[in-house]
Amino acid sequence: MKAALYLRVSTEEQASGGHSIEAQRQELIKYCNLFDYEIHDFYTDAGYSASTMDRPALKKLLANCKKYDVSLVWRLDRLSRDMADLMKILEVFESHGVTFKSKTESFDTSTASGKLMLNMLGSFAEFERYSISERIQLAHRKILNEGKWRGGTPPLGYQIGENKTLIIDEKESYIIKKIFDLSANKNMGTRSIAIHLNTLGYLTRKHKPFSSSSIVRILKNPTYYGQMIHKRQRYVKKDGKKKVLYSDQYTTYKGLYTPIISEELFLKSQKNMNMRKLNRGTSSKITTLLSGLLFCGDCKAYMLKNSKKNGEIFYTCKNYKHYGKCTHHYISENIILKEIRKTLEGVATSQSMFHVFNQRLIQEKTNQINTLKMEIATLQTNINNIPIRKDKLLALVEKEIITIEDFIARNKKIAEEKKEKNKLLNKLQTNLNNINHHQNNKNFLLPMQSFNHIFSHLSFPCKKKLLRELIERIEVFHNTCPYARKKIHIYYKI
Repeated sequence: MKAALYLRVSTEEQASGGHSIEAQRQELIKYCNLFDYEIHDFYTDAGYSASTMDRPALKKLLANCKKYDVSLVWRLDRLSRDMADLMKILEVFESHGVTFKSKTESFDTSTASGKLMLNMLGSFAEFERYSISERIQLAHRKILNEGKWRGGTPPLGYQIGENKTLIIDEKESYIIKKIFDLSANKNMGTRSIAIHLNTLGYLTRKHKPFSSSSIVRILKNPTYYGQMIHKRQRYVKKDGKKKVLYSDQYTTYKGLYTPIISEELFLKSQKNMNMRKLNRGTSSKITTLLSGLLFCGDCKAYMLKNSKKNGEIFYTCKNYKHYGKCTHHYISENIILKEIRKTLEGVATSQSMFHVFNQRLIQEKTNQINTLKMEIATLQTNINNIPIRKDKLLALVEKEIITIEDFIARNKKIAEEKKEKNKLLNKLQTNLNNINHHQNNKNFLLPMQSFNHIFSHLSFPCKKKLLRELIERIEVFHNTCPYARKKIHIYYKI
């Protein structure tokens, strides 16, 4: 039997010298030699937590289930410390007929008692993970109460000094001071600040341009005026992956380090941000007709939606809004809808390019359907004749023209031939069904011709659905002349 060996240690265990990867490897090799297993491959996740399924080696292990018979770990918690994830992993193993074994724990998942034991061990592993998390949180609070940095990468503007205290990085702290000055004293928005910094050539610690969201995180971080934060980040789990959410509800601790800015400057910046938030429209919660269809014609980035106080929806280039690259590309949704109506007005004429293409498409689909129907009819006739051929073989046996052995051999060939022909018939039938399924699209001119008459009478979901049936993408190009009509390219699904 082929065995896949899964090895894992977390970052904390590596730091504290836990059961290392190499030690696990040697233990599992001995186990395979004892039970005469052939080692298929080693799947190693070094420095990955067992609280999620977002691990490269684990993904590869599950993807290669067909290549091995046994999945072997040193201990159950190497595979997962989350019961829901463990059940998903075991379900994948079971669906591929893979046996799961642990070197240090004895259970047989083919029996009820074995499954119970596995569930109990999984629950203990999950309990241990929560216990570790509680101990880590307790240690963090102790360090923070002492005014020291609890660990991890310090925020932009600081470095970690001796005794886990923060020290100011002069080059980076200049950027932080500038950001708070622009926000508090110049009342600039986060997008404008990001554009200003990028224009001056400043980069983040990861050598990337500043974005509006990165400026927001800096402006909302009280660490810069001397208050260290705890539990600002909240982790949620979705599809086996962790996602970080930033919360405004957190605990602060007085830090034993020099602040970069004053508390008054920080609060003034917060006040300006809140006022700007009240005065501007919203963007993320707006449901629009053109979401996902609209792109910048120059840099090909998405156009981001927003709205004015009067409810008018407009779009701007993503790269301009977040990074100050490209150009504004400001355009109202109403202007784009007018352009769509205008381009669809003359599609019914015989001279229209759409009309010519539509006629050719109809003819091509008709020819495909007729060809497939002829092939299916011929193949079906051949399949129907197979019982007649078998009867003729039986007649030859009865007349002792061929032997029983010849009959069995020929009958086997006929059965294989029938199987292949049925497989081909199913394939042809599927192709025919697919073409018939798209017959509503062969006359794509019909919804185009009636668009201007019916669009205004449709509900919002129906309008959105119709636009997605007709349009592939819309590109808006920058116009250097102020207030001039922007060039819009509409790509229809023809």
